[in-house]
Amino acid sequence: MTATTSLLDELECALAAGTNAQRIEMLSRITDLFVADAHRYTHRQIDLFDEVIAKLTSAIEAKARAKLSIRLAGVPNAPHGVVRMLAFDDDIEVARPVLTESERLDDSDLVANANSKTQQHLAAISERKSLSEVVTDVLVTRGDRHVAHSVARNAGARFSDALRIQIQANILTDPQQQHRALRERTIDFFVGRLPQPIEKDLEFETLFQEGLVVVAGAHNRWARHRKIRLAELVAEPWLLPPFETSAVGSLIAQAFRASGLEVPKNRIMTDAVLFMQSLVANGDFLSCYSSSPMRLGTVGLGLKVLPVHLPVPRSPFGILRLKNRTLSPAAELFIQHAREVAKPLAKGK
Repeated sequence: MTATTSLLDELECALAAGTNAQRIEMLSRITDLFVADAHRYTHRQIDLFDEVIAKLTSAIEAKARAKLSIRLAGVPNAPHGVVRMLAFDDDIEVARPVLTESERLDDSDLVANANSKTQQHLAAISERKSLSEVVTDVLVTRGDRHVAHSVARNAGARFSDALRIQIQANILTDPQQQHRALRERTIDFFVGRLPQPIEKDLEFETLFQEGLVVVAGAHNRWARHRKIRLAELVAEPWLLPPFETSAVGSLIAQAFRASGLEVPKNRIMTDAVLFMQSLVANGDFLSCYSSSPMRLGTVGLGLKVLPVHLPVPRSPFGILRLKNRTLSPAAELFIQHAREVAKPLAKGK
């Protein structure tokens, strides 16, 4: 311990007196020394390297830290403290190499990182060669759509059944992922709003024109009004799908802006339809739904469409499929029934 303490004291003096270039040179030489014989060092020796490299790393610029991260990312017994320090660096160029590759980061490190750092950090974690269920859960729960897609494509990622369903739902709301799933034949067809644009190898069959309506619980005070202006509802509490990732959410934001209004500030954002339905039906919340479920009566009792004009155009709703693909009898039967159900909607009844 005396020799170790003496070495660290000497390092402190060198750090205080040296220039940035000298510190980087010192770090490079010590890193070379470690990497060259990493497999031979004892745990105690690695701990000493950990302390020395950590002190040098804290005193150098981001570019040099990024180079260190690249060098240590593939070393199986790299100093854990240094690797963790690099992983939690705010600069993603520093953090990415170890987050993506280093075996020295365990699940607790990855979960803590995913819970506290940026979407870029989460995206880097999603590219690791293997991910446990506890890590994928945090990535998909806290990550954006890009992170969810990256996790879903990762062959080494493990998922709980509930999480697998959530990822699939998230992916299939994105047009590019819909197209990919159709081409890879992981789905037979997609039912929804018309994606723009339709690519040459796909075809879209319009079933009806889909609109947008404002809904409230049957006992909500607004349910008794015969005519309502959208401006009157801005300050009310709303439950709405995400504006950035939901086609319906995007239309809702468009409706408010086209009316010269800001989107409601008193809002909760969620794409959990049953959760929205329950809170709207039994509380004071307002929400927006596609018009077809309300007209078909599939949303359930306890909701009422409010007499509010939303200045957004109707959009085609139908079936997207791969051209010239022979579908299974079950898929053809579903499409046949979908056409029958859609007939009253197509006629505007």
